[in-house]
Amino acid sequence: MQYNRAYPGWSLDSTSEIIPDANTFQIYSSLGTVPATIPAVDWNKINYIINNKGTADKYAIQAAIWHYSGNAIPSDFPVFDQQECDKLIAAADTNGEKFVPTTGQKYAVILNVPVSGSNTPQGTQFMIVELPFPSIPAPEFPSLALPVGMMLGIAGSVYYIKGRNE
Repeated sequence: MQYNRAYPGWSLDSTSEIIPDANTFQIYSSLGTVPATIPAVDWNKINYIINNKGTADKYAIQAAIWHYSGNAIPSDFPVFDQQECDKLIAAADTNGEKFVPTTGQKYAVILNVPVSGSNTPQGTQFMIVELPFPSIPAPEFPSLALPVGMMLGIAGSVYYIKGRNE
């Protein structure tokens, strides 16, 4: 992950406004277990959408994400192509049930912004940010070959010594 970079983000709650201020976030991965204080969301399908949104309009993408977070589209939401949104939802329903991002793809990181003075889910803002799935480097040659070579050497030595004693 690169620091000091802008990453696309989406709202999970269509009923609360994002407070434009410096916020402290509680951060959770959509790939693991999330606490019960986070609303139940179909993370596999949301991760599918953010990896397969193509050139879809940002408002159609947001509406599709709200579909999976169980939120209605607010009346003051900008006009968007409903057919484009429906295609994203249909594709996620068909292909996203067991979707898990891999290297080169993105996954949703959940940002929970507690609203001042409240400890209830109704007093929070839930957002996601698209982050690149971390690549796990393959071990370099010596890091794997050395222990394997040592084990083979020890086994060979034991076999040789055992053979000499018999």
